[in-house]
Parts: sequence; structure tokens; C-alpha cells
Amino acid sequence: MNLIDKLKGFAESAHTWILAGMPVVDQATYDRRFYICQTCPDLIDGACRHCGCNMRVKCWLATEGCARPTNPYWDAEEKE
Repeated sequence: MNLIDKLKGFAESAHTWILAGMPVVDQATYDRRFYICQTCPDLIDGACRHCGCNMRVKCWLATEGCARPTNPYWDAEEKE
């Protein structure tokens, strides 16, 4: 994944998150998501191989899900 692709992905994610009101998940959800990421073989130096995101940040964003193309490990939270 090149820098341009990472920047595009970041911009799209940030746009979605801001329009949704900047929702974050609770601590338990963050801990579950981040634990999954830490055990994933696609995590390289703290970043996801599929989306390029820093997972310490992405795991907090309620509007974001796992970027794994098949069988993502976790989904975005449903908006109430």
C-alpha cells in the first residue's frame, strides 16, 4: 500500500467519522478490537496491511471496522 492510498483511506474514514458525530467505542470494545489486531498476522509495526491505518487509533472509531477483505474480525458499531 503506497502513501497516496493510505491518505485516501484516511480521508474517507475521517469524513465518515466526522459526519457521524465523531463517535468512539467504549473501553471494553476498544480493548477487544485492539487485542484482535495485536494477534493478527496482518498487523505490521502497528499498522494494518490492508488499510494502512494505525490500529491504536482506528480501534477507537465506532464508524470503522476491520479492513480484512474476507471475514473481517470486527465490524463498525451500529448507530443508534
